Amino acid sequence: MNSSIKKKIVFLVSFLVFSLNLYSVDSARVYDETYFSGPSEIDSLNSIFKLVKDIDDQLNINSKNLKSTKYSLGVYSITHNRWYYSKDIDKPLTPASTTKLFTTYTLINLLGIDYSIPTEVYYDGSINDNGTLNGNLYIRGKGDPLFSTSDLELLADKVRKSGILKINGKIIADPTYFDEKTERSVYSGDNEVVQHTPPITSLNIDRNTSTIIVTAGSQNGVKPNIHVMPNSDSHIIINNAKVGTPAIPKRKPQTRRKKRSRGENNIQHYDNFIKPSEDLPMGDFNSLMLLNSFAGIKVGTNLTSDGKQQFIVNGTLKPNSTYSYQHLLYNPPLSIAGAFKNRLKAGGINVTGDISVKGWDSVSNKTELKFLTDFRRPVFDVINIVNKDSDNYLAEILFKIIGASAGEQNDVASQTRRITDSIIKNHGINFSGCVLNDGSGLSRRNLVTSKSLIQILEKTYHSVGKNKYWNSLSLASVDGTLKKRMKDTPAERNLAAKTGTLRNVSALAGYVTTIGGEELAFAFIFNGPNVGAYKLLENELGRILSSYQVVDSNPEVK
Repeated sequence: MNSSIKKKIVFLVSFLVFSLNLYSVDSARVYDETYFSGPSEIDSLNSIFKLVKDIDDQLNINSKNLKSTKYSLGVYSITHNRWYYSKDIDKPLTPASTTKLFTTYTLINLLGIDYSIPTEVYYDGSINDNGTLNGNLYIRGKGDPLFSTSDLELLADKVRKSGILKINGKIIADPTYFDEKTERSVYSGDNEVVQHTPPITSLNIDRNTSTIIVTAGSQNGVKPNIHVMPNSDSHIIINNAKVGTPAIPKRKPQTRRKKRSRGENNIQHYDNFIKPSEDLPMGDFNSLMLLNSFAGIKVGTNLTSDGKQQFIVNGTLKPNSTYSYQHLLYNPPLSIAGAFKNRLKAGGINVTGDISVKGWDSVSNKTELKFLTDFRRPVFDVINIVNKDSDNYLAEILFKIIGASAGEQNDVASQTRRITDSIIKNHGINFSGCVLNDGSGLSRRNLVTSKSLIQILEKTYHSVGKNKYWNSLSLASVDGTLKKRMKDTPAERNLAAKTGTLRNVSALAGYVTTIGGEELAFAFIFNGPNVGAYKLLENELGRILSSYQVVDSNPEVK
């Protein structure tokens, strides 16, 4: 019997052993096409069997935590174009923030990896030889969620450099690139807030959040100095505070509080501004706003009838101290118009008119509007934060950009869903049973499959945007939402993925390079009550995948 026949007999025996569940693969299936050529057919097959067994062992170890859990796991070798592991990969489950992979994938395939988000300046009327604009200046946003006061200064400087020295007209903000639905809970159809975000608008500044700085001098009884950033003509400060010794409030008897579950992604506390990150404790937004006080100072805010925002400061601040507070901007477009006017004036441009908000469609003759200048943000500056830090606010802005770019300004979210569905399906990604109501994954009604997540990762891997997209994901033990996970394992500085967390969801989807040099795409989704246990299991699965390699079963045979 020659060696070739021997090999085939051994292969057949191994296959029969596998079929008899020697390796307990009842909860998964290894596809026929996984029997690829490697060191040898037997070596490859045995290594895959071991990988399947290691994954199943982890599921068995966690069987108690998985008892009331719906879950799905998939592992795909990009290097060999083969599925290594599959369990219910076609089952639609709630994905939490892995939804952001669909949002960012759709955006870059629609607009390109080199797309830049513009904030544009137009004018009507005419500019005379003396640099006087006899007309209005318009600032039109197209969804740059990172646009800041510093960026507004650069834009104002560009206006000055264009030769304009005086504006005999208004500064007008145009927010109509998006529709008027600025709350995710509204346009998603959830009617469940889950987590408050700043207003989702096409014109944004400083994440649509104001910072109120209260500074006390050394003299008791006088008023402290108050500054609101951004500095805008639309902001009204009512200063009822004074410098002195704050009264120490009586402590209320402590009551036992129900432990808060570790909750939704990127909770932002606007009172004491905690940096957004996944898995911060849930908090009631109204309570947070009421708690926007410390050191004896309380800061409240409301809108006036003409759309301007008042900031009311009460209380007592101790001498020679400074505290800062934060509130959402209630009318971001008008705040930006007022801030733009102030920056133009600071740059030496005389503005005689007031500020207002006016939609593009309300301009009677659009041919009268002339482009002057713009500020552009590379889209991956935003995508990097969305995917690494799981930033919900930024993700919802990108979600709206997708629909708005198609020219639908009446119901942008619905247009986004149509475009996403079209692109995903046209790229051959199995989207059956999947539903995306928002761009961040806060919607508990979102449904995706592990297979669709892996297909997105595989398609992106073979695209021109591969490196940018891979680098936008959180890197285990290095940055983003994986910064504290999988330390001292082969996954450290290797596994790059998008996390997902809700009160009853944990998910992880991304890439890993194995010890053997293979590139794998994977996706794990767990829907159930044991989120902490799911994350520990994800860490173990990441370790197993990064440790995988094909082992030569007969190293002495040449």
